[in-house]
Amino acid sequence: MGANNKKNIKKARLFEAIRLAAYKRNNTIKFIVIFIDLTLVIISYIFAFLARFAGNWPEYNTAPFMAALPLVALSFLAYADAFGLLKFYRKTRRQVIASIFQLVFMQTLTTTTIAYFMQGFSFPRSVLLIAAAVQAVLLASWNWFMLALRDRYALATYAMVIGGAENTRTITEKLSGVIQTEKIKIKYIFQPEEKVKYFNIISRSRVDEVFLCSGLSEDLKMEILLHCMNHRKVVYLVPEVFEIAMMKASVLHIHDTPLILLDRLSLSFEQRLFKRLFDVAATCTALPLLLPFMLAVAAGVKLTSPGKALYNQERVTNGGKVYKIYKFRTMREDAELLTGPVVSPEGDDRVTPFGNSCDVTISTNSRS
Repeated sequence: MGANNKKNIKKARLFEAIRLAAYKRNNTIKFIVIFIDLTLVIISYIFAFLARFAGNWPEYNTAPFMAALPLVALSFLAYADAFGLLKFYRKTRRQVIASIFQLVFMQTLTTTTIAYFMQGFSFPRSVLLIAAAVQAVLLASWNWFMLALRDRYALATYAMVIGGAENTRTITEKLSGVIQTEKIKIKYIFQPEEKVKYFNIISRSRVDEVFLCSGLSEDLKMEILLHCMNHRKVVYLVPEVFEIAMMKASVLHIHDTPLILLDRLSLSFEQRLFKRLFDVAATCTALPLLLPFMLAVAAGVKLTSPGKALYNQERVTNGGKVYKIYKFRTMREDAELLTGPVVSPEGDDRVTPFGNSCDVTISTNSRS
């Protein structure tokens, strides 16, 4: 028994040493990334000055930049942290590019303010605009390169799923689509009551990520979260209604008592207005582009089966308002004559040849 304990202690120390080495390596990589990001920002300003003044370096205009450079560098580091530019873990290219454009916009505003208060108008606005464009290109290219390195050379991460049998099966099925691309290996699946086992594995650093399914008690969730935090594990939480509500929470104070404000979870008037405007604008933009394809689909429906190309049906909104939807017909016109609205099974003989060729397999409460 004593030999086994010594062996387990040695393994735990080994895993801890590996974890600390990986942590130090990640910090070194982050420092290099920060240094290169900052260098690219400075290069963008130098290029902007040279482009604006045809290769010259006028002291009257560049002196304010040199004086403001420390503050510009500090503001860049602050924005890089605020917009998560230094975090590549599980981030998509779209998220990184969006962060870069936000950063460049705020950095340009901040640099303009700094230059104005330090040296008046000797910092040309054209330089700021050129520098912003160059920053966006350089930072996007560099970060795109870093993401490519991550995708190519990053090691697979080991994951643990904790939850009831049904919930763990659901989450593993949904993860199966991203396991290959995101390099996730589900190594352990535990029931909530097997706490001793999964706490021991987390302590020994044998997993990198922990997925907590819905249905776990709040006390157990908190206990697992604290344990994962102590061992620097990434935690994914499948939210329930309470967690979803907390996403929009804000904190206010009445004297010395903090309160968590859960505002209305429905869309506000301005959000509904913006959504409606966006829907109309997107529809007006997309319809002319999609019209040739829609005409081709309509022709395919008409040529392969008798009847109208479009099918309409009444639906009911959450508020009880009845409205009509229109869609291309994928079934015979008399498909629901005898059965009424039913779910379409696989291999349904009511589906038209064109519907089958397009592989339209939409299952709804009513399909025609």
